Amino acid sequence: NGSGGKRLAYKLRWLTALRRSMTAERQKGKHVLLAGDLNCAVAPKDRCFLHRGLDASQLQKAAQLVTDAKAKSMIAQAAEAWPAVRDALRNRTVVACSTANSRTGETFSKFRCRAIHTKTGDAVQLSPAETSESYASS
Repeated sequence: NGSGGKRLAYKLRWLTALRRSMTAERQKGKHVLLAGDLNCAVAPKDRCFLHRGLDASQLQKAAQLVTDAKAKSMIAQAAEAWPAVRDALRNRTVVACSTANSRTGETFSKFRCRAIHTKTGDAVQLSPAETSESYASS
């Protein structure tokens, strides 16, 4: 809805009502957590993790604070793998693809962003099928 559309006004009203409801529950002393995909993307930075920085040294510090052995191990693995992940994301590419409407069979030309796993060479899909190259890469 970042570009407008018929449902934008409805969605904005719905989000306002959601915020009010969550605020009311918090005022009652309840802990409220919103999780999920609200399908909201006003700007490219709202669409992709590539616009958010990660300092891998912070993962090492986090691992020292955790007492659960499994969690500590997972954090350490993430910190160790991060340089390869970062390099793969920096070298991501946009590829053309097609999708089809399951009811009508109509096909559409779209684009996906992918990265290549630096050790296995496998392609990893980073985005859903998008209508433009710029949207897929953002």
